[in-house]
Amino acid sequence: ISDSTLTLTSGKKGLTVAKNSHLKLRNSSLAGPATDALVQINRVSSVDIENGSTLGQTNADTPDVKVDMLSFLGVWDSETSINKVNCSSKSHVETDEGTVTDLDPSCTE
Repeated sequence: ISDSTLTLTSGKKGLTVAKNSHLKLRNSSLAGPATDALVQINRVSSVDIENGSTLGQTNADTPDVKVDMLSFLGVWDSETSINKVNCSSKSHVETDEGTVTDLDPSCTE
């Protein structure tokens, strides 16, 4: 997804990446009040967030991203930031130059 603005108006998730899939979010934003997570990554999948992309979870009780079941989240540049990431089942988060404000202790770095 490149050069896009995506707005979730309601629902559990904005995006789900699963079953050995890959998504790259470049120079884009995703915002809204997800009741579970804006982005769900599971079942050996990966998401790269780069080039100043932003996630704006407006529901304070849920994370921007959930990484589950041996999956991977990469935050690749200094202009990219994510507020909260939750992990489970040996998932991995790499923040090369990006920022994750609240990284769950169960995430491996």
